[in-house]
Amino acid sequence: MKHRSGIVCKVLLLGLVIFGCSGLANAAGADATVYAIAVSGNDIYVGGNFTHIGTISANRIAKYNTVTRSWSALGSGTDAAVRAIAINGSDVYVGGVFTTAGGGPATGIAKWNTSTGTWSPMAGGVLFGNFGGYVYSIAVAPAGVYVGGVFNTAGTLTANNIARWNGTDWAAVTDQSNHNGVSSTVLALTYYNGDLYAGGAFSAAGIATYIARWDGTNWNALGTGPGNGTTITAIAVGQGGIYAGGYMEQVGGIPAHSIARWDGSQWFNLPGQTGEGVFGNVAAIVPVGGTVYVGGTFTNAAGTTVSNAAKWNGTWSGIGSGATAYVRAMAISGSDLYAGGDFVSAGGGCVSRIAKWNGTMWSPIGASPSFDYDGDCKADVSVVRPVGNIWYLQQSTAGFAATPFGVATDKIIPADFDGDGRTDISVYRPASGYWYVLATSTATLRSYGFGTSEDLPMPADYDADGKADYCVFRPSNGYWYRVNSFDGSYSGVQFGSSTDKPVIGDFDGDGRSDVAVYRPGTGTWYYSSDLVDPAHHFTAVQFGSSSDLTTPADFDGDSRTDIAVYRPSSGVWYWLASSGGFNAVQFGTSEDLPIAADYDGDAKADISVFRPSNSVWYRINSTNGAFAAMQFGNTGDKPTPAAFRY
Repeated sequence: MKHRSGIVCKVLLLGLVIFGCSGLANAAGADATVYAIAVSGNDIYVGGNFTHIGTISANRIAKYNTVTRSWSALGSGTDAAVRAIAINGSDVYVGGVFTTAGGGPATGIAKWNTSTGTWSPMAGGVLFGNFGGYVYSIAVAPAGVYVGGVFNTAGTLTANNIARWNGTDWAAVTDQSNHNGVSSTVLALTYYNGDLYAGGAFSAAGIATYIARWDGTNWNALGTGPGNGTTITAIAVGQGGIYAGGYMEQVGGIPAHSIARWDGSQWFNLPGQTGEGVFGNVAAIVPVGGTVYVGGTFTNAAGTTVSNAAKWNGTWSGIGSGATAYVRAMAISGSDLYAGGDFVSAGGGCVSRIAKWNGTMWSPIGASPSFDYDGDCKADVSVVRPVGNIWYLQQSTAGFAATPFGVATDKIIPADFDGDGRTDISVYRPASGYWYVLATSTATLRSYGFGTSEDLPMPADYDADGKADYCVFRPSNGYWYRVNSFDGSYSGVQFGSSTDKPVIGDFDGDGRSDVAVYRPGTGTWYYSSDLVDPAHHFTAVQFGSSSDLTTPADFDGDSRTDIAVYRPSSGVWYWLASSGGFNAVQFGTSEDLPIAADYDGDAKADISVFRPSNSVWYRINSTNGAFAAMQFGNTGDKPTPAAFRY
């Protein structure tokens, strides 16, 4: 690699700026609950209580683009949780429990303009007495934008729990009997066939309870409506009318557990193998053709065991193996179903509160954590024993497992090749240049010929589709050869020399693994996110010595790989936190192998070593600084977190 004109340079030596180069001009899920999802073309807007999602910092609202497969923040976001999102052209309406949006006053409701990239308040927002009101639902209609929640003032007008925004000011929703709004919380709004449908915990919307239809003049009941104690939390338009869900046992005089359909004149339940509906709470409903997708908190759908996510198409079934906790939001983009909520795992894989269902399997939005074989978002203690080539796993949730896979001359290459949020047991066979993958999503063997006997396998997610790509580094010519899992395209780029050590990492936090090498002779790291012309757009950082062992990982939890080395002669770890600062910690001995990974599930790599002489794993948990030690393995075993250190 040569420095060319026009390249700005910066290199670091143990935290001191000396010289450098940069070009011209865990990365999945959210760190807190997702409450709302809305789709506009290729953009998916996600709201909740998070401050970090994917690889970016974003205050409670963010946008994911399905073409670029990247996240972006909406300015500085909001100061508290987003609970509702609705889109009308270039305007994204956002409701919640916040008091500011984009750094300016915006109580409960605000508007983001996609053309200007700016936030706007909406005439004082909503209030409850002298306090900020809450907006839980938004619906776009020809007459304006309706918002529902808990408030008694919109702008300067009295508006009880529901109000209409006409583009410049607020209007109350008042019927011919001069009843203003509804009696209590509005949790769901949907516009359908010329009317607005509202659901919630209210006991009076005109003569209606819990769910009502606003025709522009008056509130109307939907038949005899739900029974006492109902709370409607979701309404959606589908085949044959509207679907309403929440906490419910009967509606219109018929049993209807948590979900039912209104055809304009009559209620129908959703029957299954044994009984009807789901037993719990429904928070999200997405009808697609003859199928109705449902999310919430429940484990029984008409006698069928499910886990917080189910679908109905005349009978009930789970959506894969579902999610581990509350599913609060769902939306369709193309043929994919996106779901958000409190869950950490979906379909058995690590997804961290937002996931995608493609009709066959759940997957995270972005790359899953490394060395997590059971999908609980924690790296697992794991070794491969050359005798018999047996993989021994002490999974943090699923427990112990032993799987023979490969031969003694194979290189172990654990990575998530199928994108299900779980690391796949995998090997590369130098003799034939074949990759063998035991895909956890289907429990089937995959094989692919790509490489030569000299190549070093470097599987990682280079195309940001949440799947590890087949990739090798060829020392003889310094080339990286790759097959993108997203579209099957092939590429080859020169980046490195014959003595360089290739490393895996996303050093710039763009959601794509970079091409990167460590040059022991000078102790210099080179990396580039330009996978087309990396030799002209790269960063070089002098950090380390010739005898150091590379151990790149995300130690500060900002979704960017930190440059790090372990010095066996002193047992000291050195790393440069990408969020800022030089760090040094003495932990280990000269024989130890550094195996940094996120073992405690806090999205930060833990300082950890494997000691071959006694097969003990030692680590310091980044969550609380606690020391942990565990004997796992035998002499000669290779810890899988050390797989890609060449």
